[in-house]
Amino acid sequence: MADLNATRNPFVPGFGVPPSEMVGRSDLMRDLREGLESGPRDERYTSVLLGTRGSGKTATLNAVEENAQKAGWLVMSVDASTGGLPDRIIQAVAWARDHHEGAEIADPDAGHRGGGYSVRLPMGFGWGASQPAPARPDWDMRHHLAGLASHAAASGSGVLLTVDEIHAGNREEIRRLASDLQHITKRDQMPLAFLAAGLSVLEYTLLSDMRMTFFQRCARFAMPPLTLAEAVGGLRRTVRLGGGQIDDDALLAAAEATGPLPYKLQLVGHHAWTVSAAPDEPINLSDCRLAATLAAEDFKQKIAIPAWDDLCRSDQEYLKIVVSLGDAATRHGIASLASAEASALSRSERRLRALGYVGLSDDGTVSMTGILTPDVVQEAIDTEAGYTIGATGHPRCNAEMPRAKATCVLRAGHTGRHRSK
Repeated sequence: MADLNATRNPFVPGFGVPPSEMVGRSDLMRDLREGLESGPRDERYTSVLLGTRGSGKTATLNAVEENAQKAGWLVMSVDASTGGLPDRIIQAVAWARDHHEGAEIADPDAGHRGGGYSVRLPMGFGWGASQPAPARPDWDMRHHLAGLASHAAASGSGVLLTVDEIHAGNREEIRRLASDLQHITKRDQMPLAFLAAGLSVLEYTLLSDMRMTFFQRCARFAMPPLTLAEAVGGLRRTVRLGGGQIDDDALLAAAEATGPLPYKLQLVGHHAWTVSAAPDEPINLSDCRLAATLAAEDFKQKIAIPAWDDLCRSDQEYLKIVVSLGDAATRHGIASLASAEASALSRSERRLRALGYVGLSDDGTVSMTGILTPDVVQEAIDTEAGYTIGATGHPRCNAEMPRAKATCVLRAGHTGRHRSK
């Protein structure tokens, strides 16, 4: 029988799936590892990863979890994308307690996934002969976490709690978790480490909430963008790991198509491997050009469109103006076309820059970064124009706009300036 692993694609563009190599993340992984090894007094023992979509936050969480498990830690992984975070954490603790007996002979990769949480048991999770203190029915999340951390301390080990998508969490539930971690890890210095991941906009939401002082004491790590050299090296090593070959010109083209995002690297590499029939055939330049096109469409569907749909209306309107102005988008130009006040435009710019969707150059030009792509915004403009003008029966303004070489597409009698798109 043929060896299926011999032809398996070494690139993994699935969300959160650990790649064969954490490209461009060696310094970050070292910092996080050292923080866990140093104990509760090290601010890196409780950390938050901040980054754009596709920057590798979830993959980094998974890599840290795997390393902690191998070091003999119990790992509990939850996400905050829906309500009920405290209940999921309590269920994870309860599952770990239930599987305490006999864990000494368990598979080191054994664990549980379900109900919105997962638990990874290390080899010998018994942590000695003693059992954790029995849980009482009236225990809340703090008591459950403290009890598990106390047993880990007595056994010379630790507990790692990771929370993904923390930017989407219920504010009151996150405050409750922050308060509990503040007492257990920071005040009582118990071995309960914490690692969360979320979009960079957290800087202006949870991380600036003065009612959550715990987060002020967490180390914050911005997910660094990949350099061209890192992309080239990561692609080359992954192809070789899979037993394939890639031409130098093809390698450079693939790296350039990758841009700063690890997720895009996995997309481009995955398609290049597939269209070239690797590893039986070497990956050439034409393969990588086709892969870049296919990866761009995947990125649009999986990253850009969901990013657009998640934005509030005011931020969407801001981006519509940026796209309509093209290379001439400046703060002054945006304000001249917007109906919103300056303060609202400033807030939209700040949020969109934190999300990584727009950038501001030294000369004051506002431009799209390529994460949320202009064509997605333009498609939304065109679609909405069809509904607001055609289906409602309202006539167009049709005022001449000489500079744009077009006529106004807004409804007749609209307020504010004319719009060509």
